[in-house]
Amino acid sequence: MRVLFFILLVLPLVTNSGPLFGQEEDKFEPVYASVLTEKVNIRAGQGLNFEVLGRLTQGNEVVVIGQGYGWYKIKLPAQALSFVHKDYIEGNLVKTDRLRVRAGAGTTFNLLGILKKGEAVNVLKEDGDWLKIRPPEGCAGWIKADYLQLSRIKEEKIKVAGKLQELGKIFRRQGTHKLTKGKKILYYLKSEEVDLNRYVNKKVEITGELKESKDSAYPVIKVKEIKKKRWF
Repeated sequence: MRVLFFILLVLPLVTNSGPLFGQEEDKFEPVYASVLTEKVNIRAGQGLNFEVLGRLTQGNEVVVIGQGYGWYKIKLPAQALSFVHKDYIEGNLVKTDRLRVRAGAGTTFNLLGILKKGEAVNVLKEDGDWLKIRPPEGCAGWIKADYLQLSRIKEEKIKVAGKLQELGKIFRRQGTHKLTKGKKILYYLKSEEVDLNRYVNKKVEITGELKESKDSAYPVIKVKEIKKKRWF
């Protein structure tokens, strides 16, 4: 009887349905964080034995959505590994009620998230019976807490006009460019969607997401759209 009780007790710990130790993770308000070290691995769970999903370098920014046992849970960046079985994808849509997203091309790899019927996937390539996809919303990985610096940030949409200029060499800068009016700096700017270099020294109107952070000398705008402006 004691043997049976022991087996039932340890069985959940040895199954491979997903990352372990999630029970310490509490309600967590998402915050941004930047990588402190030269290189750091994103893992599929809270431990060095879990699969490596990708690698970040110093200064890279991530969104932290949870924590537990000395690790931070993050939204997976676009380059992270994510796989689904191709039998459950038709076109680019999920055709089963619940589809597991895994850390590798096989059922032995850890679970990263769940897709529901009708959700779209961005297929990058085939790997046997599996598809490598861009990590969908809701999929998460883990980074050792020692390697991230959190920034409590308020974020909101904004539209503003000014003159776009290069930021120059600033230690641990939060942006790549700046928006000015006269001699006054209004905002730092950064973007993964718009080539800001095309608009250097031009008057522009910018639409994006404003992030007010204690770690930046000026509020930072993540630029989504930009257009030239004759006056402001």
